[in-house]
Amino acid sequence: MRVFLLPSTLEEELQRMMNLFWWGLSIQQSKVINWLKWEKHTMKKEHGSMGFRHLHAFNLAMLEKQG
Repeated sequence: MRVFLLPSTLEEELQRMMNLFWWGLSIQQSKVINWLKWEKHTMKKEHGSMGFRHLHAFNLAMLEKQG
C-alpha cells in the first residue's frame, strides 16, 4: 500500500468535514457545544482529550512508516 503526502488544502477541507460531522451543520442542528480548540481534541485520550487524529501529523507518520 502506498501513502502520499496530502496537500494542505485537502487536509483543511477534510478537517472541516470532520468538524461539521461532530459539531453539527448549523446552530439549529448543533450536536454538542464546541468548548475546546481543535488542537485540544487531537491530544491523546490518556491526556483527557477525545483522541481525534490530527490529519497532517497522521499523514506524516504514515509516510515515515512507509520508509
